[in-house]
Amino acid sequence: MGFFSKTVFFALFGVGGLLSIFYFFNAVNLIHSIIFIGSGKKSEAIIFLCATLVEVVGLYFAYTNMTNSGEYATAIGILIASIVLSIVVVFIGLFFFNGPLHWQ
Repeated sequence: MGFFSKTVFFALFGVGGLLSIFYFFNAVNLIHSIIFIGSGKKSEAIIFLCATLVEVVGLYFAYTNMTNSGEYATAIGILIASIVLSIVVVFIGLFFFNGPLHWQ
């Protein structure tokens, strides 16, 4: 059971890391397009930066919990919660705080 929990932890840690990198570079790309091109919404960049912050804090707490106590199950729960919470932040932010949707 220890090998399985370690494998799941490191897989989720990798997914969380890749998700945080994706959110961060998406925010940087939006900021770049706002500054240099003049198009884009500032709210989208802020939403993705908030999601990055949520994900990085979750990764930090999961890693410190795993190294201090060695309980991989708790760290897996923290990782799952941070991944789900960051996705919820993005969806709620983009649907409710981004202004009206324009499909054209």
